[in-house]
Amino acid sequence: MTDYSTAGEAMPDPRSHGFFFDFDGTLAEIAPRAEDVVLDQGLRADLLRLWQRSGGAVAALSGRRRADLARYLPAGIPLAGLHGWEIDGDTPDLAALAGALDGLRDSLAAIVARHPGARLEDKGPALALHWRLAPAAEPALTLAAEQAVTALGPGWVLQPGKCVVEIRPRGHDKGDALRRFMAHPPFRGRRPVAFGDDLTDIPMLRAARQAGGLAVAVGERDLPCDLRLAGPAALALWIRRSLE
Repeated sequence: MTDYSTAGEAMPDPRSHGFFFDFDGTLAEIAPRAEDVVLDQGLRADLLRLWQRSGGAVAALSGRRRADLARYLPAGIPLAGLHGWEIDGDTPDLAALAGALDGLRDSLAAIVARHPGARLEDKGPALALHWRLAPAAEPALTLAAEQAVTALGPGWVLQPGKCVVEIRPRGHDKGDALRRFMAHPPFRGRRPVAFGDDLTDIPMLRAARQAGGLAVAVGERDLPCDLRLAGPAALALWIRRSLE
């Protein structure tokens, strides 16, 4: 597919579209540790300009917690965290969900500790096992996560990603979050444009297409999409050129 950041094509009209962005791997380059990610300040300013030109119809949807995501993005941009479980104006009892994982944290931490460079990320109601710095640990960490989800029961799912597998509650995803945003102003009545780079973004990309909008894949992963951009830098360039 054409890389639209280099093809001279402008983004869809911000007066009639709503824009939904994944964060890691889409707006920002992936880092070995989540806390090491940096969002380009020029892109941050351009996201604010896009938010203003669209009348506020820009949102970020991430596997991160909303509070963490808010550290990077301009104030006012609506956020959905934990793959849609945390969303502006509608946050369920996450403490109860986090409590369901209490019996797993220590055992998973012990497994991760056997693999130098691997990491257990505790998100409260979700646990993510990372092996970006320990690629040989992938089989062991994936097996441990699969066994944990089986033990937890049908209310939990395994969410794979780039060098990570996450144990999270069933019931919401980024597609659900997009539809919830689209039901209310300033998104209501617009065509959605969704940007994502990983398996966790597939529900969001599909939801945008089902609503008559566009799905934009960022990077090389095979995702359902209408357009493709080479990576976060290409996305940043496309936004900037479209706002000129």
